Amino acid sequence: KLILVTGSARGIGQAVAAEYAKFGARIILLDILETVHETADALKKAGHTAYSFTVDLSSDKGVADLGEKIIKEIGVPDILHNNAFWAPNGCVEDIEIDGIRKALDVSVLGYLRIVKAFLTPMIERKSGWIVNTSSPNGITPPSSYAEYGLPYNVCKAADISLSQALKAGLQKYGIGVSVIYPDATKTGA
Repeated sequence: KLILVTGSARGIGQAVAAEYAKFGARIILLDILETVHETADALKKAGHTAYSFTVDLSSDKGVADLGEKIIKEIGVPDILHNNAFWAPNGCVEDIEIDGIRKALDVSVLGYLRIVKAFLTPMIERKSGWIVNTSSPNGITPPSSYAEYGLPYNVCKAADISLSQALKAGLQKYGIGVSVIYPDATKTGA
């Protein structure tokens, strides 16, 4: 399988990419961080096939152009694993609207941009799978995190809803959708 993982320079994205590779998948790693290339190099040194690209998921053109390049040079992924995330901390009294806007642009619309970049050939092929990383905080966050994690919680709720809409719209093409809900994870700065 050819599996694309966003946000794979570190944290959950890096870990799931390594797990997919252990099972023989060819991995396409995407991140805004240049260290994504180090992650790919480590996978290659372990005998796996890995490709890495930097991309800003908030860029319509950047994601679309990279999608075309990947399709042409590597192929159409079998699985799209949307994991990249960005959000500031804050509560309603102090959060800036621009921070929430950026969080939505990367962490929700970025998922949709990745899907759109590969959707036509997946539909033509009549197969594929989309995995979206979300969180229980998108449904019922603990009260302390509900207060101070406003952008995070809003984005994770949107990722859940996006996944439900994608599943409803894409099952007729043989494309499946899953949402994963990992526990709290300290990714680092």
